[in-house]
Amino acid sequence: MTIDKQQKPSAPRSRSRLAVCLCECAGTLAEKLDFLAISAAAGRLPGVARVVRCHALCQPGGCDQLLASLKDQRISRALIVACTPAYYRTALEKALSSSNINPHLVSRVNIREHCAWVHPDQRKATEKASRLIDSAVQRLRLAERVGTQRISLNRRVLVIGAGLAGMQAALDLADKKHGVTLITASEDLGGRALQQSVIPEAAERAQQLAKLIKLNRRISVLTDTTLQSLAGRFGQFQAHLLQDQIDCGAVIVATGQSQVTGPEQLAPITGTLTFDDLARMLQANRLSNLKRIGIILDFQSQLDRAATRAALKLASRARLLWGCETYLFCSHLRVSGPDLEQQYHQARQDGVVIIKSLSCPQITQQITAVRLKGTDEQTHREFDLVLDLLAVADVPQTNNGQADLTTKLRTGQPVDGSVQRDNVFLLPVDSGRKGILFAGSCRAPLEWTQALDEGSAAAEHAHTLLKDSATRAPAKLAEVEPAKCAFCLTCYRSCPHGAIAMDQENSAAVVVPIMCQACGVCVAECPAKAIELVDYTDSQLSISPASPGAAIVFACENSALLAADRAGLARMTYSSDVAIVPVPCAGRVDPVHVLRALQGGAKKVLILGCHDQACKYLHGINRAKARIDRLQSQLTELGLDPDCVQIGSLMAADAGRFVNFVTGDLQEITT
Repeated sequence: MTIDKQQKPSAPRSRSRLAVCLCECAGTLAEKLDFLAISAAAGRLPGVARVVRCHALCQPGGCDQLLASLKDQRISRALIVACTPAYYRTALEKALSSSNINPHLVSRVNIREHCAWVHPDQRKATEKASRLIDSAVQRLRLAERVGTQRISLNRRVLVIGAGLAGMQAALDLADKKHGVTLITASEDLGGRALQQSVIPEAAERAQQLAKLIKLNRRISVLTDTTLQSLAGRFGQFQAHLLQDQIDCGAVIVATGQSQVTGPEQLAPITGTLTFDDLARMLQANRLSNLKRIGIILDFQSQLDRAATRAALKLASRARLLWGCETYLFCSHLRVSGPDLEQQYHQARQDGVVIIKSLSCPQITQQITAVRLKGTDEQTHREFDLVLDLLAVADVPQTNNGQADLTTKLRTGQPVDGSVQRDNVFLLPVDSGRKGILFAGSCRAPLEWTQALDEGSAAAEHAHTLLKDSATRAPAKLAEVEPAKCAFCLTCYRSCPHGAIAMDQENSAAVVVPIMCQACGVCVAECPAKAIELVDYTDSQLSISPASPGAAIVFACENSALLAADRAGLARMTYSSDVAIVPVPCAGRVDPVHVLRALQGGAKKVLILGCHDQACKYLHGINRAKARIDRLQSQLTELGLDPDCVQIGSLMAADAGRFVNFVTGDLQEITT
């Protein structure tokens, strides 16, 4: 990499020297941008001590050479003006780790994908690049150095639930030399797996794990025990039990699911059996004189692959052992698991008749039998069958105490029978709150082998977090000004990651840095404006890179900003009057930022973030939408056009959708 140094002619010396590092992308942008004009304009900006021109920052050693050059010039702040950071971010972070420049005093501007490749007119692209650099320099001058602090970690892990997932997690953690406290509300270990008559392998495995746990000195077992409350933060949690307190660094929740039996779902029909009842009858070889039996799988609720496997196994065993006509009634068969499709074909070969219907057959009670009437959706033929025996699948539901447990853990309320929010960033075992993990069927219906895998996955994740007795974390990411704090608990309730603690002595909220994900939701929600987010303060976000009459886009760095990068890579064009302001999450955008942008001459303001259930910060986009809805109503009351402010959702890959937003082809967003 070649570096040309251009000194600002009459720049005053300052204690904090700022350099603009301009990458020419190996000369590929020479016809798209006027680098001499951009360099000259950057050199005239207040506070800029140097303009450094680089040939290709993304080449091996490029970032190291750049930072070495800045060190020689005693530069303490750097603005990297280049392509999308995806090409050099890792190398830059590695180079910064051994440099004297604080990472929070380094900022980036993308002039390739956001200027050169989306605006064919060189003059307009160059002017926009200069505006982006100007606003970025202003924001960087307001940036604050953030140090790190050493945080001690308790390597003990609390595991709640002693089913297959919980026991597997406890054993794996013990193997990694962690102390483990395993608590269960039951009288013994094993959970529902011990009651498995349909799949005896699960019960056998549960018994084996229980024996191993009782022999393991690193694992303390507390039965008939439940969690009463959880205080503290990752690495230093205090779990209050019925008669004890456990200090731990992480918590794994593996509480499983409760069951609602099939016959209860079909009341007042009598004589129906559960799958476990049928399995025990087959094991004892009772009622071998049956002529016709039926098995109902999933009309009460969509069931998982474990229920499908159990239904197919029972149907085949009944057909082969009793020799009776065997019917399996279902709306869907989920055969995507290991060997499930083979088991389905085996059941058909054994003579099991599978009848698929979108609705549950009409079931009537007869003196000694059960009658089913309905239509086979595949053959479109009606059926009318009198059965000697009918077995109905159990319907799993959330444990009664699950909602109470998630409240104590501050991980959000259960949705659709799961303790885990339905969000792609949380799969498979994350809760959204650092140090609290989910495993097993408490978060989703699983087969017993999958429950074991999830227990191991949760243990590995906990070990990764707690492998050392201490770690380093930023000294602060968001900070509360106690004098302004109204102690209203708004930030405590709105933080998606449980990173807010309440200081009762000083009557003020406190942000716990090691728990904070720097999303900025609490900052925008605070009614007293008592919280500021490092690198994204209100003052920084109020600096507009747009020319008068332009459109400003507050773009989420996890979705909209990446979509804008992809639009540039695809050479999709849009107006150079569109200016992008990166934000960590749409939830950081305050109506004040929008109003200031409009006051500064912007004709339109867009807030673009993730889709619901795909927001990295869980509900940041929903918080933003609620705020913008209120702002639009207020604009209407003031007689202003509410359409000048819009909010939308998109994915990182939605380059076309991003362009449609900024060109006005997509007026409203529905998620």
